[in-house]
Amino acid sequence: MLMHGASLNNALELTKLVEERDEDEIESLIQKQKKSLDTARLGTASMKGQVVAQVLTRSPLADLYEFVLQHPYASDELRRETEAKQLRFYHRITLAMPAQGPHADEILQGQLRSKTLELAKGMVVLGIQDELAWRIFLESTDARLDSLPFDTLCRYVQLFPHTGRACAFRALLRLVQDEAYLVAMRDAAPERLAEETDLLKLSLDGAEQSKDSALCLRINTLFYMLDRDYTSALDVLDQARKLVVDRKVSLGATLVAVQRELNVYLATCYTHVHPPQHHKAALELANQVLREEPHQIDVLLARSYIDAQRGEWEKALKGFRQVMAQPLASGVVHGRCLSALYLSPDYHLEAEAETARMHLELGQYADARHLLEQLLERCDTDSNVFGPDFRARLWHQLGRCFWAMGGEFSTSPAYAYRCFIESIKRLGTYAPAFTSLGQYYDEAISPSDVVRSSKCFQRAFELDAREYEAARRLVQHFSEQREWGLVDVIARRVVEAEGGADVLTGEASRVHVTQNPWVWKAIGIVESTQGHADAAVAAFQVALRASSKDVDAWVRLGEAYVESGRPVAALKTYDHALHLLGKTDREESHYWHIYYDVAEAQRRLGRFDRATDLLERVLRLSPQQYGVKVVLAETRLAHARHLLTGGYSLRALQALHMAIHNAAEALEKDHYLRTAWKAVADACFLLSKMDVMGLASDASLTSTLQDLALILGQQDLDNRLPAVHVVKASSMSRLVVDEREPHPPEYLEYAALFYKYLALVHAMDAQASVLAWADLATALCRLWWVWPLPATVARHETPDVAHAEARAEKARTQAVECTRVALATKPHARLWLLLGNLHFSHDVALAQHAYIQAIDANGKSPVPWTNLGFLYLQAGDLALAEEAFVRAQTIDPEWPGSWLGSALVHRTHQGDARVFTRLFEQAYLLSDGALLEADYGFALAMFQRAKAGTPFASVRMMEPLLALHHYMTQLPHDETVLHLSALLAEQMGGAALAAQRIERASTLLETEYEATESTSSALRYGLANLNLGRIHLMHGGADAAVDALEAAQALLDEDTDGGEHVAAARLWCAVMIAHAQFMSGNHDVGMESLQEVVQLLPASDLSPAIISSVHACAAVLLARMRWQCRQPVDKIAQDLDHAYVISTDLSLSFVPSDPLLITTRVALAAVAGDTVQYNSLLAKHVAPLPPAQQTALRNSPKTALLSLLHLAATFDRPTLLQYLANSYTRADNTTDILVQVAHTFVRVAAGCVRSGEQLPVLPLPEHRDGSVLAVARHVLHTVEARADEEGAAHWAAAHWTLALAESLTHQHGPAQTAEADAPGEEPVAQPSSPPATASRENACRHAAQAVHLAPWEAAYRRTLQATHD
Repeated sequence: MLMHGASLNNALELTKLVEERDEDEIESLIQKQKKSLDTARLGTASMKGQVVAQVLTRSPLADLYEFVLQHPYASDELRRETEAKQLRFYHRITLAMPAQGPHADEILQGQLRSKTLELAKGMVVLGIQDELAWRIFLESTDARLDSLPFDTLCRYVQLFPHTGRACAFRALLRLVQDEAYLVAMRDAAPERLAEETDLLKLSLDGAEQSKDSALCLRINTLFYMLDRDYTSALDVLDQARKLVVDRKVSLGATLVAVQRELNVYLATCYTHVHPPQHHKAALELANQVLREEPHQIDVLLARSYIDAQRGEWEKALKGFRQVMAQPLASGVVHGRCLSALYLSPDYHLEAEAETARMHLELGQYADARHLLEQLLERCDTDSNVFGPDFRARLWHQLGRCFWAMGGEFSTSPAYAYRCFIESIKRLGTYAPAFTSLGQYYDEAISPSDVVRSSKCFQRAFELDAREYEAARRLVQHFSEQREWGLVDVIARRVVEAEGGADVLTGEASRVHVTQNPWVWKAIGIVESTQGHADAAVAAFQVALRASSKDVDAWVRLGEAYVESGRPVAALKTYDHALHLLGKTDREESHYWHIYYDVAEAQRRLGRFDRATDLLERVLRLSPQQYGVKVVLAETRLAHARHLLTGGYSLRALQALHMAIHNAAEALEKDHYLRTAWKAVADACFLLSKMDVMGLASDASLTSTLQDLALILGQQDLDNRLPAVHVVKASSMSRLVVDEREPHPPEYLEYAALFYKYLALVHAMDAQASVLAWADLATALCRLWWVWPLPATVARHETPDVAHAEARAEKARTQAVECTRVALATKPHARLWLLLGNLHFSHDVALAQHAYIQAIDANGKSPVPWTNLGFLYLQAGDLALAEEAFVRAQTIDPEWPGSWLGSALVHRTHQGDARVFTRLFEQAYLLSDGALLEADYGFALAMFQRAKAGTPFASVRMMEPLLALHHYMTQLPHDETVLHLSALLAEQMGGAALAAQRIERASTLLETEYEATESTSSALRYGLANLNLGRIHLMHGGADAAVDALEAAQALLDEDTDGGEHVAAARLWCAVMIAHAQFMSGNHDVGMESLQEVVQLLPASDLSPAIISSVHACAAVLLARMRWQCRQPVDKIAQDLDHAYVISTDLSLSFVPSDPLLITTRVALAAVAGDTVQYNSLLAKHVAPLPPAQQTALRNSPKTALLSLLHLAATFDRPTLLQYLANSYTRADNTTDILVQVAHTFVRVAAGCVRSGEQLPVLPLPEHRDGSVLAVARHVLHTVEARADEEGAAHWAAAHWTLALAESLTHQHGPAQTAEADAPGEEPVAQPSSPPATASRENACRHAAQAVHLAPWEAAYRRTLQATHD
């Protein structure tokens, strides 16, 4: 072939240019695609690989390299250089080719890989010194370590002695004693030879310097496994497997032999690393290898070891015998000792030793002894291939055999003891021998040598943390001595040895399986004692996975669940423990503590009834456990608190009574049981806040509490703590009382006495002392408030207010001292708050300082800011008060006290009643019954607004009534709340409830008045009787009303200090007494009495407003009386007009504006049929009124009904219909008026039907349907729309009216649909489909709804019956 002489140079130049162009193109494309979406999806590395593969696969460099290599003028040096470039070119493309995705090409990748290997192999065969070629060839060789090309490894070491791979290869070659390598190393430097004295380190250096070499990692793994360091071997194996897998994924090259060898190594490591954690994976790998290589020795051994670990001794024995049946491999092959690569130096000998151990475990002691003695005869020499460890193990196994045989073999020093000593002599660090020797000292000799046995166990554990028996005995020993720190140290070392450290750190990614449940149980106990409940739960769970029938572990797991805040899980755990115990013959009394734990879990869940039942069961099972009675008392105390928040005062009272009795029973057994004293004190303090006398009386409590006071007296409490002397054990134990339950103040005195004792006995405990002094100060503070109260003073045989106040002041002073003592011990926010409360009304500056200190102590609490706000409010600084309340609301928006304070600020500031009512309501809703002041404030605000004329629906008035009901469940003897509750019930129409509560208030006030005879009591008692008489009068109880009103008159005499309001109350009493006399049948006496009141009014000193109000009411009442007595209408009219004349004489402009007076006078004209007079009265008295009063008068239901009746009786039908249309379309009409208009319209329509006329239509504006059906439907829609604000008071009437309209229209109306019109202000949602036509079914449905809403209305029932008929 002819060639141009300069072709080689041209080709070289062109090759250089193409190389530069390809690199520039690759760099350019990479920069261009860096920010593309594909790069973000695939990653930068994948993008670069695609670019390299894309550019180089179309590059002409392959042809150019081939041209240079084939050129006849190319020198050997140029060919070597070009071959190196060609190798790197193909190697680079092979690595860059994507293995997956749209750009993957398996065929091309295979061709490139084959070309690369071909080039590398050729260079290796020729011995070319190109490290990449040698590396590619060796890493691609699919062979086990014993089948590697050792000659090639030797030549690699000679060519590249300073690489990392050379280190690993040297270690391998030295291990197999390769003859060629040993010859080559004869003249090596001494330091190089010294490196080969530690082959493991040499292989490790190679692996670290060549981390991308799977071959180096495999060699390093081998040395670790030969050294029995399976944990390190496993770490290196993971790296090697990853490299092999990556090679398969990226290059498509599968190394079958290499993968099998790695599986063998992995199976072996998994067998011995933290058994039995990885045994499942080890068996899977072992079975995989054995399917391909049934006689693989290392895998057979691994599988047998796993069977032995599982206790499957027969199966393991069979496996070891199978290993012994395999022929021993040849030692030296081709000048190399390949047996050095076997994981077992002599697998026959190893299997034989394990066979002896299997016989021992199977109880075949004679066979085991025979085999072990034979092995010792052959192997107990220094030339043993396994070394001293194997010899020590054989002696130890023989000793175990003797120990298991028992009798003199275990106790005589000539047998087991001698074997253990011989084992230690063979290897002084053989840990199992020390464990067995410790057992010998502990169990075989008498008496036991505890010191020696403990030292042996410690030595065994120091040598090997996997000596679990030694560790278990040490843990048991230190647990009995309560040395939990040492227990924790030992247990954690055992856990680390078995591979469970990640469980302790919470980083476990798998379920840990242990063979030592006792160690996890010990860790759980330690964690529980240290308060680490979650860690204890994790530890107990691991223990129970290995020992699922350990009842004690189940119970302890339940306790840990409770402490970690998971009582539901705890209950399931306890149930399982009880289920396990139920399968045994143990009596319940032996495991009463489990029922106790279940009770605690139930208590944590708030299921106090169940907890109480369980604790009572515990006491029945084990009556001597008097400490359980204290817990029972505490449970009942917590239950009482819970019941009080829900308003169940009676049940709470019973629970508190039982709590005191339970604690007292415990104190009979142990007078110094502090928790019992605390329970009694807390129960008494809670009872002192509950005014529930008579609801659940327990007279025995008095003697019980006196006995407790006597115990404290016997302990000389008064002299030991003389600083607190307002309550004394000596005086309270001698207190003589009737057979009755203590009063609330007496309960409080007992609570203070018991807190006093706790403050004394907790003197040496700083934390408990602070709490005890704080409790005592709180009780004394409450005594300061309670003792001067009239109700408290009234209960004394000789009431003395001055003495009570002086005693209360002493209580306050001593409470201050107690608080200061507690603050000196440990300043706390609660104490500063208490100190502020004690100085609240005495020293504003000091109280402010205390609250500010409380804020500094706990800035995240809203309580100090709230108390500070109340302090400013009392001082009259409303701005600062509001600012403090806002700060409290900012810290905790759900703290009710701050909203209560804001409500009081707005009410004090004479703010909008709607605003402070909403604030009171917010406080009431947030408190959920915990803040009684909020209940009362909300109810009072609603009552005052209703009294001022604000219309409220009955459903709306239920809320304040419910608030007061909750208040009364805790303080049912608060006469003020009873009085207010009666007035609210009266407004809702609950006459019976109102009378009942006002009578209770009157009874309480009577008791107080008889005890104190104070003016204040007389005034409140008189007003209660006044309202009681009025309520009786309104509901027909005339005689009862007279009695109550006369009592009120007697109490509200002229000497009563009450000013004008008391005088007005006496006048109202006179008016109502006259009314009651009339109602009882004494008509003349009633009218005369009322006339006397009217005659006395002008001479009264009362204000004109009061005179006019009383005069108007008296005039209307007198007119009604005379009408009932059938007196002439003219005479009645004159009396009514006389009221106006009197008002004119008094220059009173507001009497004629009284709606009751106006309505009565106009109604009299209407009844007389005098239309002229009717109209003139309207023009005279209604037209001059302001528009707002005119609207209120027009919208009054009675006034509207009067107008309708007058129009119906006087005018023609069109006029009546026009009036109805005007009332229907008026924007300010009320729901009452709308329902009244609709019902009147239906009645008019019914009249038309009876007279044979068509159904009338209201004359409404255009586009509005005025038919009967449309009007009735619209009214029902309006009632439903206003239900949220006004309640469902009109629903029944609206449904009834619509039922009548449906029936009339269906029977007598035109066949058309009627749409509900909305002429009022409420927008009515239009239906999505045309309204249904009138039908009998609709009429029946609405009539049934009316009956359902008001079943007591006979008219509704008749309508329903008519629609059915």
